[in-house]
Amino acid sequence: RAAMSRVRCLLLLLAVCAAGGELGEKIAALSGFDATKPSAHTMNVSVGIYFEHLYSVDDKKHTFDSDFYLIYQWQDGRDYSSLFADPHLVEVGPAGSCEAEPLHRRLAGNAGASGDQGRRFLELGRDELSSIWLPDLHLRNQLKSEYKLNSQIARIYEDGLVELILFQRAVLQMNSPHYHAYPFDTQELPIVVESMSHTTKRIVLFVLPELTGLEEEYVHDWPGWEFVSFYEDVKDVVPHYSHANPCRRER
Repeated sequence: RAAMSRVRCLLLLLAVCAAGGELGEKIAALSGFDATKPSAHTMNVSVGIYFEHLYSVDDKKHTFDSDFYLIYQWQDGRDYSSLFADPHLVEVGPAGSCEAEPLHRRLAGNAGASGDQGRRFLELGRDELSSIWLPDLHLRNQLKSEYKLNSQIARIYEDGLVELILFQRAVLQMNSPHYHAYPFDTQELPIVVESMSHTTKRIVLFVLPELTGLEEEYVHDWPGWEFVSFYEDVKDVVPHYSHANPCRRER
């Protein structure tokens, strides 16, 4: 690929860490509600994508190999106060304290994901995630056989914000590649997040702009491509199983 080739990235959220212990059992023992169920019939989920590295673009298979952070945030107003009363479970400080650089720099300045130095949160490791409700979001254009989840945690903040953070490497499909200007073509590299089963009656997605972007110091290492720009968007789409209900729409 000639050095003058260009590429655009469609971006949308974030990731990181690990933990374990008794927190999952204590959440399961909470009285008055089931934390594995959503806190409302319709859940608003903000999504951020932070693009780290582009490893390759395959012109024959119309795919690209990259790693990136996904961040999902939503509100849960139910009563977790008994957990925050236990000093052994609570962590204090900005979120992102154990995230890999350079995303940590962006998290540290974001009130939604990190807040001030005294912000309190509960951190759940991957072995404890089954104790809370998580949105059934996935990457629509990801090749399932070429995927590696490097880290996964969730945090519950004292104000009810819940944050799921993922860092992964994946091979994703390009939606509409075009090569009429080859080898000086411009391509879009999309990362498309959607619910696996719910319409906007149950899960409504929003862009989390403060945690959406890419690490520009790495674009100089992109193999044979130059970075042009990125953008984010949320739109209604026809699900893959629309033959079962042709009037159904999701986003």
